[in-house]
Amino acid sequence: MTMFTFKRIAVTNRSLCSARLEAQVEKICKAGLCNALILREKDLDEQDYMSLAIYIKVICDKHRIDFFCNNMPSVAEKLKCNLQLSYQSFLDQKCKSSQITWVSVHTVEEAIKCRKARC
Repeated sequence: MTMFTFKRIAVTNRSLCSARLEAQVEKICKAGLCNALILREKDLDEQDYMSLAIYIKVICDKHRIDFFCNNMPSVAEKLKCNLQLSYQSFLDQKCKSSQITWVSVHTVEEAIKCRKARC
């Protein structure tokens, strides 16, 4: 019998928050509403993303929530945290990442290709 583990994953988007992102993340993590959080702030450059990621990672660590940087491998490496990549970014990266890496896929074929490409 195959067992499945499901996780509740929070994905950020500052433009949709009525409160400051940091306060919203604290509230969600403290309430135990997620098992993992992906910092998905596509409009930030790497420096601004890093500044925000440092702060959000502290909140996640405090509440034992898995923290993932989205499509920012260098930030994830510097912070020694997990990484979430798009399908194409994963294929382009050629297994350079030493972090736990999640990949967004949209078809069964993409999932199979990612599984075969993993390190």
